[in-house]
Parts: sequence; structure tokens; C-alpha cells
Amino acid sequence: MRIPVMFMALGATVLFTAGCASKEEPARTAVESAEAALNEVRPDASKYVPDQLQAAEAHLAAIKKDLAQKKYHDVLVAVPQFKQETQTLEDTAVGKQTQVAAAAREWTELSAEVPKNLEAIEQRVANLKGARLPKEVSKESFETAKSSLEEMKSTWAEAIAAAEWSHPYSREAAAYPLPFVRLTKFWPSVARIDNPYGDRNLICTCPPMDEM
Repeated sequence: MRIPVMFMALGATVLFTAGCASKEEPARTAVESAEAALNEVRPDASKYVPDQLQAAEAHLAAIKKDLAQKKYHDVLVAVPQFKQETQTLEDTAVGKQTQVAAAAREWTELSAEVPKNLEAIEQRVANLKGARLPKEVSKESFETAKSSLEEMKSTWAEAIAAAEWSHPYSREAAAYPLPFVRLTKFWPSVARIDNPYGDRNLICTCPPMDEM
């Protein structure tokens, strides 16, 4: 009776090995296809959605690990989900790219129109200085207009300064100098107290010594 049992065990082993072998090639092909899909979207994803790209790369690494461990069934199950993830990654990158392009176009239009408008307002204010104001313009409204003009000029100058970037590194590198910073960076939810004034003039909130 032991011989038939041994043959049955051997047969089961052969069938299992054959089943694994039959899934190996499809699994390898699926992984190659998944990696090719990710490589196709990597350039745009690395520029516009680097966090999501990092997550996709980690997912692909896990699938490759399963392939190396001969978990072919798990690989074949995971690859379709990974391809959906890659498609979402591509769609998000394209959307972000579209937003950046739209912002660039808007800035180009503002760069052409705002200086002209400021110049026209400034010329109008200059013409009214020292002259008799029209009936519909009060002295108070004229002073308010002059003050608003200076604020607009200051705001526009700040916008131009913020748009210019003369450093040898990108804005992204400035915000995320190392890869791990992207995952752990903390953005304060409030501004500084009194901005630079608060930095130069520290205010102690400790209780007086006589209360100790």
C-alpha cells in the first residue's frame, strides 16, 4: 500500500511543479509589461506627481519580489491592479501638467496687461495731482486711489520677484532637498508672529520671577 501512496505524492508534486511552470512565463511577461507601462509615464510623473510615482515604484518592487519568490499567482493577480494604478498616475500627471501650462499662460497674459494698466492709472493720478478734481472725485477718494495704486505696484513687484528664479537649483529641490523630506516635510499652518519684527523683537511669555 505504501507504493501507491508514494506514486500519488510524486504525482501531486509533479502536477504542482507543472502548474507553477505554466504560470511562470505569463507572470514574467506581466511584470515586464507593467514595468514598461510605468517607464512610459515616469518622465512626466517624476516632474508633476513624484509622490505617487514613488508609491507606484514601491508597488512594482513588491510584485518583482513575489516573482523572485515564485509566487506567480500573486503576481498575476497584482499586475492588473498595478496597471490601473499606473493609468491613474498618468491621468494625474497629465492633469497637473495642464494646470501648470494654464498657469504659465495666465502669467504671460498678466505680465503683458498689468504693467499697462498700472501705467495708465499712474498717469491718471499724476494728471490729477495739483489740479482741480472732477466733481465726481472727492479728495478722500483720490487719496485712497493713490494709496491703492502704491499697494498694487508693490504687490506686482513682489509677484515678479517671486516668479523669477535665478538659483542654480529648482524650486522643487529647494523645498525637497532630499528624497525622505518629501514624506516627512512639515508645512506650518500659521505665519510667524509679526513676521520679521517678531524674529528681531522676541517677546517672553514666561511668568514673572515673583510668581515663581
